[in-house]
Amino acid sequence: MTTPRQQHDTAWKDVVTRHLFAFLEFYFPSVLEEIDTATPPRFHDKELSRIIRTQSIPDRYADLLVEVRRATGSSRMFCHVEVQGSPVADFEHRLFQYSYRIYDKVGVFPLTLVVLTDPREHFRVQPFRAGVPGAELRLDFLSVKLLDYQKNGEDLWEMQTLFSAVTAVHLAVQRTDRDVRGLKSDGRALRWFYTKRDLMRRIVRAGFDAACSADLLAFLDWLIALPPDLDAALLRETRTELGEETMPYVTSWERIATKRGYSAGEAAGREHGHAEGHAEGHAQGEAQGRSAGELTARQDILLRLLERRFVLTADERAAATSCRDIDLLTTAIDRVMNASSPAEVLACLRAPSAHPDGA
Repeated sequence: MTTPRQQHDTAWKDVVTRHLFAFLEFYFPSVLEEIDTATPPRFHDKELSRIIRTQSIPDRYADLLVEVRRATGSSRMFCHVEVQGSPVADFEHRLFQYSYRIYDKVGVFPLTLVVLTDPREHFRVQPFRAGVPGAELRLDFLSVKLLDYQKNGEDLWEMQTLFSAVTAVHLAVQRTDRDVRGLKSDGRALRWFYTKRDLMRRIVRAGFDAACSADLLAFLDWLIALPPDLDAALLRETRTELGEETMPYVTSWERIATKRGYSAGEAAGREHGHAEGHAEGHAQGEAQGRSAGELTARQDILLRLLERRFVLTADERAAATSCRDIDLLTTAIDRVMNASSPAEVLACLRAPSAHPDGA
């Protein structure tokens, strides 16, 4: 079973990127007041990765560099968002390094926003200080700690906002992570199953619109990746209880669908091989069926991911489903989360190998 913290990076980066202004409104409302929300944000992931590529901080769940427009005037504003999952020595010094490196790169000093998701009360972000008398430097960082929302007894579900629910889900997963320590493997898996099932029920019944519900379910699914048999059981139970309409998202169900497509292709290949009546035909047919099933599943996953993020044209849908190169489809799937347009994702499908016939 994949442990939750292995998946937190994708979970947080996806939800913050898709809902930046809602993220700021909940955790950093004073920052949102300074931003022109009519101008879409621009994310600079490639630039940030080059800036901090030599740094290694454990349990860094998300690092984002985003450019926004100020509400007054026409000046740019850069925010460095850091979601940190465990205490780190010299954390403020590292944040300071990132700040001046970003400044060197983009020419604008960034505002650093830190979300501490760890369960340790003592870990807090302090100002960075350096220098000597007469030449002193102080750099402040804006920070929140998820643990405080739980400690203060706030009813996060009653707040009815996307990131109050994100906070509630993360804290619930964190509690389970603590409680399952010492349990045997089967006991841990069942405990995660019940946690995921209960949180899915809370999300679906919380009254969010379909898009927010889908993103919360996806966030939860990244945090809790169950073994295939339990994921399949959860899918059956949830569909029976809550209905098919509660599953409009590409998560573990699509991982199950990929496996189904693979198995169906394999079965079709076996049938074809048997019809040939030769061992060679059987092996060739099985391999062909295996490949065809995987190809169909990848095309379907890419299309669903794109439709979750963008409004697609007919040509863009056709491009996603006509590529017959599994490696290129996998590359495109990996690009969806950080892409700003369908064209940015689909560009890789125009590589020569996407069209073996030369078309």
